[in-house]
Amino acid sequence: MRTGFLLVVFAIVMPQPMLADIVRRSSIPEPLVGRWVADGDNCDSKTELVITATKYVDAGTECTIRAISETAGQRGTFYSARAQCPASTKTLIIMPKDTTHIVAGSDFSKLRTLQKCEKP
Repeated sequence: MRTGFLLVVFAIVMPQPMLADIVRRSSIPEPLVGRWVADGDNCDSKTELVITATKYVDAGTECTIRAISETAGQRGTFYSARAQCPASTKTLIIMPKDTTHIVAGSDFSKLRTLQKCEKP
């Protein structure tokens, strides 16, 4: 009886940030699909990242995306993709800044700003 009462009280007073919503996706959202270069570079420069609906290529390594999570954060929505690469499993974090820029990287300490190239 006490346990049930404590669970009800905890559920009522639990702060909202602890109730983060994570949405599972079957593919990368269309606005994030494309060829991305370092911010400030022109599209003729070296491609930093290529994203398709179910794969990405980073530093010349092609990885197949196995799971995608969409999470609301303080700075907006971010996506976390777990991918199978030839030698290991990797994570790619993507945070859209606007329609032509994203921040992406393998973890929050390695994020880099990229701009989208319209031509493939």
